Amino acid sequence: MDVHLHTQINDVIEAFRAEVHQQAPCWSTIRTPSALFDFEQDLQAVLNRLQTGLVGAVLEAIHRDRDFVTACQNQARRQRGVHNDGWGEVWVHTLGGHHVHLKTPYATHPPDKDQERLQKKRHQHGTGLYPVLRRLGIVGRTTPRMLADVNRHLADGPSGAEAAERFASREIRLTQKPMWGL
Repeated sequence: MDVHLHTQINDVIEAFRAEVHQQAPCWSTIRTPSALFDFEQDLQAVLNRLQTGLVGAVLEAIHRDRDFVTACQNQARRQRGVHNDGWGEVWVHTLGGHHVHLKTPYATHPPDKDQERLQKKRHQHGTGLYPVLRRLGIVGRTTPRMLADVNRHLADGPSGAEAAERFASREIRLTQKPMWGL
């Protein structure tokens, strides 16, 4: 049992509870469709932050599992020929539309003698990979569920602008360019 995970979950839920209790007095005064609309929209934003906080706590717990982290690094070494390059800081985009800050292992390809200068340049531009995130299906620093949602919204069409509007209705700020990149 990961005690730290339970503590983080409790902290996230307590912050959610405090925010809900702070806003609750004005909810009982809702009397119009526009006020109810605004309430639901504001609540969606709070729920998105709750979701992101919980995902962040779980991702951190996964990274505390040294056996899993080592297995991911070994798999990347076997399959991709990379070597461990320490731990890097990364922001991961979640379904809630917010980002989670993580420290995760980073791996790079070993430099060739002829390409050592090119390798330094590539490393500066991030051509390595994050083995743990890759194993979890986090691609382009985005969770699998967020990737699926982006793909579904873009496939539903008729345009990237419409997809961005659908995300905005869920209080997720995402523009067309990042969506097409994912």
